[in-house]
Amino acid sequence: MSTDLNARNVLKVKADDPNATDEIRRQSLKKLAGAIAHTLRNEGSAKVRCFGNACIGKAAKAIAIARGMVAIHGYDLFAAISYIEAEMGGATKTGICFAVFSNETNQEDLKELISSKD
Repeated sequence: MSTDLNARNVLKVKADDPNATDEIRRQSLKKLAGAIAHTLRNEGSAKVRCFGNACIGKAAKAIAIARGMVAIHGYDLFAAISYIEAEMGGATKTGICFAVFSNETNQEDLKELISSKD
């Protein structure tokens, strides 16, 4: 399975609204974990992009939850972390990108996933 890193397997994490209830935050976290697991199953890998501390924490929690979601199908989930920069609103922002893959990910796709700067 070939990965197109510019399309379907790049997930951009958004911070929760500061006024969100605990239940809304839990639902948002489960949705992100489900999106990670779904992308991993369908595309073979995922890139989870985060800008800001709240997003990074949310992504890390979601990856841990997604690991359990794919484990029931016999896969293990791994993540490689990289530092990223992007132009946003005329300024350069720095963030973290989690390259998420499983023990079933194609080795060529894995090399491309980890080495690409998104």
